[in-house]
Amino acid sequence: MIISIVFAGHLGFLRISAWISKLFKRKEKKEIEMAQQIHKLNEKINEDALSKLKNARYAKRRYRYLYQQFIKEYIPFSIILLDSDNFKQVNDEFGHMIGDLVIKYIGKILLSIKETYKNELNICRIGGDEFLVILPSTTIKDAKDVAFMIKEAFEQRPFCENEILTNITFSMGVGEIQLNETLEDFLHRVDTHLYRAKRN
Repeated sequence: MIISIVFAGHLGFLRISAWISKLFKRKEKKEIEMAQQIHKLNEKINEDALSKLKNARYAKRRYRYLYQQFIKEYIPFSIILLDSDNFKQVNDEFGHMIGDLVIKYIGKILLSIKETYKNELNICRIGGDEFLVILPSTTIKDAKDVAFMIKEAFEQRPFCENEILTNITFSMGVGEIQLNETLEDFLHRVDTHLYRAKRN
């Protein structure tokens, strides 16, 4: 009698343990699913819907973080500011639907460069036809190499849609953060380089 009670008690303990284990697994699964949903939501919040690049909100947060890292640890970073030379002309001539296709085309090419480049790139659409490439831990020399890659990629792959064939070209400003330079001064300096490139 004593043996059967102990045995029954042991079975009961095993059943309870199995039940608790199932509960923990269910909870763990729900937490993983919730984390995945939050990640997807964050991705959507930080993404430009048309180009599939990161948006201006993400860009600001990212370069502010890199600037703080530079101040504390002197880790360099560079940026490339791009502005399309002929997007407005294409948009005006062929309409907004074609204009949207051009933005998608630009996003696709810039993402292909991100995939092939060996280091991290943060590529953002910050305005209608304005784009920003953020390069963590990157000097001006490597940033210029990336700018050349971008220029070459658009030359080799013209926009072709609805019997429209045209090269989308860009003016660029490239810069590396300098010691004793504020973030605002840095952004203004690169913007000035872009303005000069547009004039030439």
